[in-house]
Amino acid sequence: MKKICLILLIIAIALFFTFPSSADEITLRSKDTVSGKIIKENEKFVYLDLGFTVLQIPREEIHHIDNSPAVTATPDAAIADDGEYTDLVTFITQKHPQNPKSFTASEIVVENNDSVVAVSSSSGWGSGFIISPKGHIITNYHVIEGETKLSVTVYQPKGKTFESKKIEDIRILAFNRYFDIALLQIKEKDLKDLKLKPVRLGDFNLVNKGDTVFAFGNPGFGREMLQRSVTEGIISSRSRDIMGLPYLQTTAAINPGNSGGPLFNAHSEVIGLVTYKSFWQEGIGFALPSNFIIEFIKNMEAFACDEKNPNVGYRYNPAPKKKTSKDNTEQPPKERK
Repeated sequence: MKKICLILLIIAIALFFTFPSSADEITLRSKDTVSGKIIKENEKFVYLDLGFTVLQIPREEIHHIDNSPAVTATPDAAIADDGEYTDLVTFITQKHPQNPKSFTASEIVVENNDSVVAVSSSSGWGSGFIISPKGHIITNYHVIEGETKLSVTVYQPKGKTFESKKIEDIRILAFNRYFDIALLQIKEKDLKDLKLKPVRLGDFNLVNKGDTVFAFGNPGFGREMLQRSVTEGIISSRSRDIMGLPYLQTTAAINPGNSGGPLFNAHSEVIGLVTYKSFWQEGIGFALPSNFIIEFIKNMEAFACDEKNPNVGYRYNPAPKKKTSKDNTEQPPKERK
């Protein structure tokens, strides 16, 4: 009942802020109409961008949709279709063995060496890791910030060594500045000759202080990229508060270029996204817990990126600041004597 009331309240607000005639118009079974831009559709819901929020409308409440062809040219076009999105979520959330096997450091390196990539732009490079056979890649937002043209270097096994292959024109599917995370994808035409090996995402709730971890990435040595470097350490803290987010703190060596790389546990599972390091002390690095990565992907339509302007995304005006007595022309009432 509360959910229905909330939907009706949002619809009422939407009716007040009517969009121009060029917008999509949805007629509800109640004969009310809502105008905005349809950014996504699936069998159960239609997502309508009202400018100040995104309204999720159940299909069963919709009587008619006008201008529905506009859906094909929306910011969410970066996400190919709902099936692909569902497949990605299903893939990354697949169940793992209850008692996973522990691996040695060398076994973890062999297992994941070709799952880590280098993400490059005109301003520098960082790291990333493959999370699906369809070429989806996770990295930090600050690795791609302000960039519209990205390339990714993948490492393919060739005998007992690895062969690097640089792929241009990478798609930016979604990103979130606050969590410093971005989702990229290799285009289908570039996947033909690649054998991608996705990582397995672990459960942050099973991480303990003192656990052994391994940081993979591409740190820099001057202008030289030290490809596929691996460092070992432990979890120093499983919940270090930085700007309101609980980061994993690790002693594994982190350097510029490692940003966006994976932090593996001893079970060869990614439990964190390497994000920060302390520049004044050694052995203090930070990684965003894996559960945040999973939630970001589950809700990726909320952070979808416009292909025409990859660094726009969905922006909403911040709430107005609370006025103080100094900047408020209306003075507070005087206290009665």
